[in-house]
Amino acid sequence: MITSIKKEIMTKALEEFTGVRRLYFLGRRKRQEYVKVRALFAYLLRSHEKMSYPAIGRLFRRDHSSIRNLVEMVLTDDELMTNYNLFLISYKKEYDEFIKKTMVS
Repeated sequence: MITSIKKEIMTKALEEFTGVRRLYFLGRRKRQEYVKVRALFAYLLRSHEKMSYPAIGRLFRRDHSSIRNLVEMVLTDDELMTNYNLFLISYKKEYDEFIKKTMVS
């Protein structure tokens, strides 16, 4: 299961990378820009954190089949996959900085 600290780092990095507030990509709104960021987050949790579809669904307050569709969206959309790969670079920097700060404290 994902820790609350790791979720916080991921959502903060996604906000900075996309310019979309977490309120919107974690919420119920269906605007395309929010759905795409939501898809990136779902794919990140599925591929990077190895979370199950039902577990991701609980985080998003959605059915597991909706999460599967979001993940499939990233897999079939070249632009989203490119954005995902660019985001990973941003996220890794954010995560590494957090770990450094934690180790020093």
